[in-house]
Amino acid sequence: MFLPLVFLAISIPKSIGNISIPGNVNIPSNISIPSNIIPGNISVPGTAYIPKSIAPGSIEYLGSEIFIILAILIVITVIFKVGASLFKLVAGIIANSVFGLVGLYILNITLGLGIPFTLPIIVPIAVFGLPGLGTIVILKFMGIPL
Repeated sequence: MFLPLVFLAISIPKSIGNISIPGNVNIPSNISIPSNIIPGNISVPGTAYIPKSIAPGSIEYLGSEIFIILAILIVITVIFKVGASLFKLVAGIIANSVFGLVGLYILNITLGLGIPFTLPIIVPIAVFGLPGLGTIVILKFMGIPL
């Protein structure tokens, strides 16, 4: 259990590419590490091993960058698609409400229905638009007081 931690503690890199650590790295000679702990391509403790899959400039590294960029583009596309449909829904509700209220005003002027602009009248017309106005006009013609 503690052997991998010992291995990590003694495998201090002296240099990685053109980056170097000043000073000497002393590795005790009395420590023996079983061969099943050390990966096959590490031969000497104290040297650095950078897997090619994370090394900048490798194909795998480039593939992960492309994957991240594609994931970000997909998320942005989904946000814009949802935003566009939400905008269409809100714009439709607003347009329907405006048409209903303008229709109520025109019906009151031209036909002289006398439907008042009160909150119980405006709310159904604002929510349902022209169908709400039609319901209010039918209720008025049926003699129900508004």
